[in-house]
Order: sequence, then C-alpha cells, then structure tokens
Amino acid sequence: MKRFHKPIFNEINFSKKTKLLDISCGTGELLAELKNKDKKQNLSLKGIDLSEKMLAIARQKLPPSIVLEQQNVLDLKEKDNDYDYVI
Repeated sequence: MKRFHKPIFNEINFSKKTKLLDISCGTGELLAELKNKDKKQNLSLKGIDLSEKMLAIARQKLPPSIVLEQQNVLDLKEKDNDYDYVI
C-alpha cells in the first residue's frame, strides 16, 4: 500500500454498502487497492480521469465492476450527494 493511501483506508467504512468516486484516478492504483481491501464486496467504485490513455491502463488491471469514465474534473456529470466518499 502506498503511504499516501493509508489515511484514506482509515476513513472508509468497509462494513457497509458504500459508493466511492475517485476523481483523477489515473491508472487506477487507489481503486485497485480499495478493491483488494474490500473483502465483503461492499464498495461500489468509480474512477474518472481526463486522460483516456490513463484509463486504458486502468481498464487492463481493474475488474469490469469498477466503472471508469473519461470526464473533465471542471465539468463533472455526477449528481450531488450520489457518493459516500469522493477522493
């Protein structure tokens, strides 16, 4: 686990159904770690990034259950209060 991911894991409640959005997810490193930590499969994970090249790499290493979309962080298409955590 990367050192900067550790505080995130301490804040997330893995024991209940939770929706998490990773903004600027890049190649999906954090999403992969979250998926591995989620033993009860309670997390609904989504990652967005501006770079389609980064998302292509993320798609290769992440399961299809993790939604990945190309979006501009300055023009998010997500609804207010749709996620329990936004990173």
